[in-house]
Amino acid sequence: MALDVNVTEQRTLGKKYTVPVRIAQLALTAADTTVFAIRNTGTKDWSIDHLDVTLGYGGSALSGIRGYSLQRFSAATPTGGTAITPCPNDSNDAALTCDARFAATGLTVTNVSFGAIISHFLRDIGYSSTSPLIQDWRPDSPIIVHPNEGICVRIDAASATAIGMGLSMTMHITEG
Repeated sequence: MALDVNVTEQRTLGKKYTVPVRIAQLALTAADTTVFAIRNTGTKDWSIDHLDVTLGYGGSALSGIRGYSLQRFSAATPTGGTAITPCPNDSNDAALTCDARFAATGLTVTNVSFGAIISHFLRDIGYSSTSPLIQDWRPDSPIIVHPNEGICVRIDAASATAIGMGLSMTMHITEG
């Protein structure tokens, strides 16, 4: 039996947005460097429903596990880098009230408080290094982001990234 949900019913679930991010590590970047951040600067909660993540590596022969961590933050907003505008899934919706940005060499994180790591996106760059690792990351329950909180992607604490690492990610957000 097919589920019949009309557009009006779907709208009660909240406004949907996508946030595309593509980061190429063209220089060695230290562990724990924040390369992407999105902060809820509005008045409504968001949920992050899922992430489409692709990790690639096209650098010289190295070995080891390298990658990124998804983490909460609060207290301040990372600065610098390139601003990103989330795309509403419905062209009638207003822009998402947020501050979103990325920088492959790292955002400035003065006075930012980092919370627990939510997930790791890792790959062994010494094994089949030219094949991308693709993940459709869907948590058992959405990640809730309250006003003045944020979610960031940081280079995993285990090691610095290698030149040639890359992250392509689409974040799917529901507001309200």
